[in-house]
Amino acid sequence: MVKKFIPFGSISEEFAEKSITMTAPTKSFNLAGLCFSNIIIKNKRMRDNYKASALRSGHFMLNMMSYVAAKAAFEHCEGWLEELIVYVKENYRLLKSELEEKLPGVYVFPLEATYLAWIDFRKLGKSETEIHTLLTNGHVRMSVGSSFGIDATGFERMCIAIPRSLLRLSIYRIIKALSPLIEE
Repeated sequence: MVKKFIPFGSISEEFAEKSITMTAPTKSFNLAGLCFSNIIIKNKRMRDNYKASALRSGHFMLNMMSYVAAKAAFEHCEGWLEELIVYVKENYRLLKSELEEKLPGVYVFPLEATYLAWIDFRKLGKSETEIHTLLTNGHVRMSVGSSFGIDATGFERMCIAIPRSLLRLSIYRIIKALSPLIEE
């Protein structure tokens, strides 16, 4: 299911006057190292205050390489991005089907505009630390859920915007590391 993003400022003129919208090509086009973002502020007073603050803090500088890379991404890379989205969706499908089939009780949450999969390991009956240790010892590195807040305890977050061969290896290692818990 495709979810449509609706910017807060597009809902009404009143909302537009009270909102600041920030976007960036960093995740979609792997340009994080170039430190480029867009800041859209319709309200002139808010925009002037933001500009003054950004100038004082030095956060208003943009190097030419960032500008050129972002412009190229936005103007010439739509096809590449569409292919990437299809590839990541297939990676997700593979991860979900393999983990949920081979590790009963494990649940991979649906993706929502991201390439980061959230995997729920709580039903395996071990603490988050125990699961994370088993995965780490099995040569799988993911982000421990609780580092994102108490409600994510027992989850791991995994980047799936990787070559399929590496994803298959990661899935194999996850299953190998956690299968003994299923057999207990």
